[in-house]
Amino acid sequence: MPVEIIGGYPCPRCGGTAIEEEEDNTFYWVEQGLLLVETVTEYKCSWCSSILIRITKHREEKFG
Repeated sequence: MPVEIIGGYPCPRCGGTAIEEEEDNTFYWVEQGLLLVETVTEYKCSWCSSILIRITKHREEKFG
């Protein structure tokens, strides 16, 4: 589970201390009946929408 600190906290761009969480899932077909799910969670500054921290998780899921 890679954690990438992009801007840090508080926001270096505007000095904001409020954050928002945004999650995005991408599905990759690995083989018959098996998917790789990549979940990217980004923590952004609520004031300027600058990305502060990005966390990437991977998991396998059975399909069908």
